[in-house]
Amino acid sequence: MEKNRELNELLGLCWHSPATPAMSHVGGSVCKKCKQRFDANPDYANPRLVLREMERIGKLAQFIDSLVSGKELVNSATHVFWFLTDYITNDTPGKLRDQAIDWLKKEVVNG
Repeated sequence: MEKNRELNELLGLCWHSPATPAMSHVGGSVCKKCKQRFDANPDYANPRLVLREMERIGKLAQFIDSLVSGKELVNSATHVFWFLTDYITNDTPGKLRDQAIDWLKKEVVNG
């Protein structure tokens, strides 16, 4: 849960908790800060959510490049295969999330 919250905040999104200031709205409560409905917070163990949010902030290409750079790969097809097998189809929940956290922290430091 804490890693999901950390990534959410690095992405510039609100993390909603029972203590989050809210306004009443038709259909439920709405966060006063982000004006979004209180739904469940995202679970970034799902790599599709990580990819979607990296695309939303305009950093997806740079992020993926950082993951595959330095690998001894023959061509772009092997880059894609390596990325898919290592981050999307693996059995380690949150692996891509953890890489995104590390990468975004470096981005903040390096400007």
